[in-house]
Amino acid sequence: MNISLACLDELMPMHLVLGPDGRILSTGRTLSKLLNGKDKLPEAFRGDVERILLERSGRNLRPVSLQSHPGISLVAHCARSGDTLILNFGFGASLENAARSFDLTNSDFPPTDLAMECFFLQEANRAISDELHRVNQILKEARDAAERLSVTDPLTGALNKRAFDLELAAAMENAQRAPFSLMSLDLDSFKLINDTFGHIAGDSVLVAAANALRSQIRDEDKMCRVGGDEFLIVIRNCADRSTLLKMAKRILSAIDEIRPLGFPANLSASLGISTSEQCRTVHDLLSGADVALYRSKRAGGGRATIFDAS
Repeated sequence: MNISLACLDELMPMHLVLGPDGRILSTGRTLSKLLNGKDKLPEAFRGDVERILLERSGRNLRPVSLQSHPGISLVAHCARSGDTLILNFGFGASLENAARSFDLTNSDFPPTDLAMECFFLQEANRAISDELHRVNQILKEARDAAERLSVTDPLTGALNKRAFDLELAAAMENAQRAPFSLMSLDLDSFKLINDTFGHIAGDSVLVAAANALRSQIRDEDKMCRVGGDEFLIVIRNCADRSTLLKMAKRILSAIDEIRPLGFPANLSASLGISTSEQCRTVHDLLSGADVALYRSKRAGGGRATIFDAS
């Protein structure tokens, strides 16, 4: 019984029929896409192609790769009919590469071959994985933003009071080994700016003041907006009066450079400073900085005072 090549092509679109001299007598419609007119075995494949001609029926052959696409390897099963060798190829692990390189679809495979279904399933899994990664990234960014908002003042970006209390308590626990200081700053005439020009102008002044403060403190120092125009700053590893006064002078100069729109005078601030060497509790630190701040206010503002417990 003779079987036509058309039937063979319908059942095995990846078949290849070889003559005894290695000439390709017939190729399935899908394999033809890959070979692109090559009619001899060495011209079409890389690998131990000479050994293929010696194979007998029922053998699984060693993988060979395409001459035109070395990254695509093929596996084959062979059957012999006299001097003619019939091979049926499959992609194996190279399916994804081949499908992309040659635009293969379901029509390139027999209905019983689930190769493309596996490929599409792999593509769907990758798409789902990419989407899950994207959603997880969005959730992470939202979570990070929520965490930042939970510890920061939304207007100035400084720490809020709750987060600052934790920083202050941690600094106090370590005060014996690393003395530190607390600065309390209040903007002079801020109420006048708010009352005269409105809260939008007042908010812009607060943002500018926070940026000025941030520019004059170190990364290890922690700044908080308590509320209104009052700021607190933990100055880590520093309780030296001379150093603190120099830092305060730089801060006051930076505040002085702010020019509120329409305001007839420069902005100024008053500073009060307490140190962990003089104040042994968080309450004493806050009270000391507050007392020193109001001394600066009563002296006319635009200056810094260091609290002296004696």
